[in-house]
Amino acid sequence: MDNEIHGAVLFAESSTIDLAALERELDHNLLRLYPGLHQDGIRVHVVTPERMPDRVLDSLSKVLPNFYGDVEDSLFGTFRSAAYLTADPNGYFTMRKVLFGIYSQTEALGLTMATFKRGGSVKFGPTAVAPDHRHMGLARALRDVVESVLQQVEGIRKFYLTVNTKNHPALLFNLDRGFRVEGSLRDQYQDKSNELILSRDASSPIPRHIIENMELATADADGIPDVDVWENASVEELRGLMQPTLLKYYATGSESFYRHLVASSQAGIRDYAAKSKVVFRARQGDAITGLAVCAPKRGGSVKIAPLIALDRAAIPALLDRILIFSAQHDMKKIYATIPLAERGIVKQLLESGLDLEATLRAPYQTGQDFVVLSRKIEQ
Repeated sequence: MDNEIHGAVLFAESSTIDLAALERELDHNLLRLYPGLHQDGIRVHVVTPERMPDRVLDSLSKVLPNFYGDVEDSLFGTFRSAAYLTADPNGYFTMRKVLFGIYSQTEALGLTMATFKRGGSVKFGPTAVAPDHRHMGLARALRDVVESVLQQVEGIRKFYLTVNTKNHPALLFNLDRGFRVEGSLRDQYQDKSNELILSRDASSPIPRHIIENMELATADADGIPDVDVWENASVEELRGLMQPTLLKYYATGSESFYRHLVASSQAGIRDYAAKSKVVFRARQGDAITGLAVCAPKRGGSVKIAPLIALDRAAIPALLDRILIFSAQHDMKKIYATIPLAERGIVKQLLESGLDLEATLRAPYQTGQDFVVLSRKIEQ
């Protein structure tokens, strides 16, 4: 059995990988998961010196310095040495590194690095795709195939990785894959540049759900929406705008919820006992295109939840008004809890300067995870 892939041979310190067996598993899983790509001649391979993804590595060398310090040739030497499939001679908690690539015939289109750790986990390094082949689902296919093989054949128990908080595409990509925030690392690889630790139980299925609202619609009307405090909103008006979101993500929508919201929006700004709320609305003409419920908290933060947007223009307009309001009342921080499935809103908030702080697993509704995004107030 020493020369076969099963039996956790990738963890063994001295065994030789049966490359042919590993390649068969990769091909089988690509065919199973992505028959269309397989039919089009796409393949997932273990990277060897004969099929080094030089073009992808070159593009990666231009991106990594944006997020990490001390990026020099030795880092990319690590990628190249992984292609020899030997145990890591300098490994401490690391057993070996294996570089996987996705190819069209002999052309490498993307790569991902898997670092095998003692104890049965794998840390993923960069997952990258050549610039002219991005947004085609290749990164997802590559990681789906690799993760499936590592869990089913090698018995990996956990996958994890670190992502810079400003690397929004990588954050969204891994959150979509079921990875969740475990913690944060401050100034880890670069001054004033933080990393998030994300992980996924390898035995849990890779999410196949369709993310809602990948991109928010563009406003029908021109110009920036008007945003004001909705002071006299009725239960009926709030229900008409909020009910679909509340039922989908919060498992609520009762009459008492809206009555409480109306009452708390009439309390003083810092009436903590009454759990005061401020309801902002965005309008294009007579149409309401967005709504944000803000709750001032003890200690100087403002919680935003729910945040509802019917088009892209509503989010920055609401956010600008909330920031002004928060500064006027000497608040220190805003934070928003957003359903992860509302990808368009999450993406816009990241692009607007909020940082991902945490993920919440199904806090209100089974199967609906949330993210927590925050931003400090500039006084």
